[in-house]
Amino acid sequence: MNHFQKTTKKNERMRFVYFQLGLLISFSLTFFAFEWTTYYSVKDLKGVKIIDDDIETVLPPVNPEVEKPIVKTEPTPRKNIDKLIIVDDVNKKTTEEPTKEDPYVEPKFDDKWVEVEPPVIDPDPIDYPDEMPGFIGGDKALYQYLSNNIKYPKIEIKRGVEGRVYVEFVVGKNGEISDIKILRGVSESIDAEAIRVIKAMPNWLPGKQKGRAVKVRYKMPISFKLIK
Repeated sequence: MNHFQKTTKKNERMRFVYFQLGLLISFSLTFFAFEWTTYYSVKDLKGVKIIDDDIETVLPPVNPEVEKPIVKTEPTPRKNIDKLIIVDDVNKKTTEEPTKEDPYVEPKFDDKWVEVEPPVIDPDPIDYPDEMPGFIGGDKALYQYLSNNIKYPKIEIKRGVEGRVYVEFVVGKNGEISDIKILRGVSESIDAEAIRVIKAMPNWLPGKQKGRAVKVRYKMPISFKLIK
């Protein structure tokens, strides 16, 4: 073994020793750094007021307990509520005068009683009375009236419009015609002509219920047909 090899082995052994020594020194310095404490003087700090220990602290005065005077209360005399004396002043005069009541007069009734008929209330129009209203002269006269008075609208003649209009109206107690309505129409001009013809009708024979004339709701079809 030569001199160079011996020196290299020695340096490697010392390198390990130096490494261990360096770690020990590093840990020691770190430990001292954490344990190091810096002390400051309170007097050197700004804005701090130092109070001497020789000054005595003054406590607020404490009020001694004051004895409350003892007050003697006498019980109030209790009246006997069970015994009540009611005094009725008979001699006292009332200022109000008694009101005079009218003498009672018995009603006088006649010996003869007159029967009074109950008021007759006009009922609403009915649909099916005992006796239906009718055109004077019967159905034949009604058809003749319609054929003589209906004026076919010219505009519908040009268009060739035909149909049946269903009309509803009310026959009054005197046979007058009112409340005309179109239930199902054909056209505006044909419906207007049907209403005009019904409104121009003479009075009908009124319907009757239990022998008395009543208002009846009547429905009737009117045919509009072109003759070709």
